[in-house]
Amino acid sequence: MGAVSTGPQRVWVFMDAGDTFIYGYPTFYEALRDCFQLAGQELSLDRARAAVSDYMTLNPPRHLVTQERFSRYFRTLYRQVLETLDYPADAEAGTGWLWNEWQSGHRLRLFEDVRAALDHLRAAGCRLGVISNWDLTFESVLRRLGVFERFEIGIASCAVGVAKPDERIFRMALDRAGIAPGEAWYLGDREDTDILPAKRLGMKTILIDYYDQGHGNGLADYHATSLSQAVHWILREEKERLSASFDFP
Repeated sequence: MGAVSTGPQRVWVFMDAGDTFIYGYPTFYEALRDCFQLAGQELSLDRARAAVSDYMTLNPPRHLVTQERFSRYFRTLYRQVLETLDYPADAEAGTGWLWNEWQSGHRLRLFEDVRAALDHLRAAGCRLGVISNWDLTFESVLRRLGVFERFEIGIASCAVGVAKPDERIFRMALDRAGIAPGEAWYLGDREDTDILPAKRLGMKTILIDYYDQGHGNGLADYHATSLSQAVHWILREEKERLSASFDFP
């Protein structure tokens, strides 16, 4: 990320990454299916989803605040899921293949409207940051997706030793921006790790629901089915503070 610029105070918009503006396609479940196909056996996506869900329910991904912990958790997940599904080849080799798929980042995509939405915010005078529970591949992922330079502040949990929902990771971003929580927005796809801690600090919040699942208990200030819709709410709310002139409906 570039250095935070000086000048007139602008509206800061921070956001989560995974399923907020980045998604997996082909998905991890399809990666499991591909791993099985390489070993000469078919695997249904339903079985893959069930095995992953069962593992993560019993072993939720908590405190993944270093690269070593992150790597250990997911490599263990991969191996256990492969063994549960009766992987027909060497499970250690399959685990390595799945881990390399993650580290390469080639299965990660931007939702279709993201670049335009980010550019719209920047053109309106907003300053952007990202706060994500991610490993040390985070910067390379943003660069590969072509959005690294759009964010002035980027914080990945494994780089700073703190993970959401710990409020300290949000405070790190606010401190870097030099602003109070009430001067910033936070956008995320989960109420527990995104919306609740941000709101407790006093940030304005938007729940992003690209999959239109209607999830959420109304904790966020707004609910949006895309980043573009979130931009609409932000620009309406902040029109008095923004330097650019827009025709707001």
